[in-house]
Amino acid sequence: MRNYFRNKVQSDYKLDNQKNSILLKEYSQVSIRREIEKSFTKIYDTKKHSYSNKFLPDNQNQSAYYNTLLNKNWYSDNLYLADSVYNIDLYEAYIRNIDVIRLATLLIKLINNNLFMTSENRFGNDFYDYCRDISIELDIFQGIDDTDLIEIYLKQMVIIMKRSELLHYVDDIAIVENYFTSCNSMFSLLFSSFWNIVKWEEIFTSAPDVANELREHRNVLANLMIRQTSSFRIDKIANIFFELTGFGRINDLYLISFIDFYFFTWLKHFGILRYLDGELNEPVAVELTDFGNKLLQNL
Repeated sequence: MRNYFRNKVQSDYKLDNQKNSILLKEYSQVSIRREIEKSFTKIYDTKKHSYSNKFLPDNQNQSAYYNTLLNKNWYSDNLYLADSVYNIDLYEAYIRNIDVIRLATLLIKLINNNLFMTSENRFGNDFYDYCRDISIELDIFQGIDDTDLIEIYLKQMVIIMKRSELLHYVDDIAIVENYFTSCNSMFSLLFSSFWNIVKWEEIFTSAPDVANELREHRNVLANLMIRQTSSFRIDKIANIFFELTGFGRINDLYLISFIDFYFFTWLKHFGILRYLDGELNEPVAVELTDFGNKLLQNL
């Protein structure tokens, strides 16, 4: 069943690449303008930003304006991790070593070196091939060496970074603003993008309608996970989720596999849970990490 989702995703990314690019760009403008309007009313009223020029008012003042946004913490409303909730000294080392941070750090370096950019400011196959090979060499996904899966994760990650505005365009050049003072703040922005901003149909592409409905009920699933006192089987918690929400029929193998392949896999990438080793024919089981449990409780 996982092979089905993998093959479907590869096909969807090829067919919908242009459409997704347009959607990402349009949503990017809406989200940034909303934040500017809340905190910078005068600037927003006097500076009309076209879609092609992104959210910066003019080329000469891009750096200063962007720093102003950062100093105002325009994205802070969406951050789940904060010093008052999490002890950075306790979790900094853990966060630094999770898949998402390791991958984002790699992509920031590669993108800012302007490697493998197309003339249309879209990443080509060479870029993803190179990132995939480096990811395997550096063991970014810690034990996963399936080239097809890693390419899927890379493309999903690029979408998450775009939605967070971590990755954007200036003068038709893709750049990443590496302004983070800690891995904690980078994680916060990326997780907020994944949980609050990204339309899951764009990253869980094999069944867009299912992805959208899963996103609508994501907090129900998160609450069910918090209530587990130990490890749990994905099929069992999925069946409880189906009963509560009407998301699917009990023991629907397709939907259980969908949730496993997409939702739980990305929670693993964010360090929120870990998959447990088991026999080949045993049901898949996971458990929340201490970090993940505390994060989900603060959603």
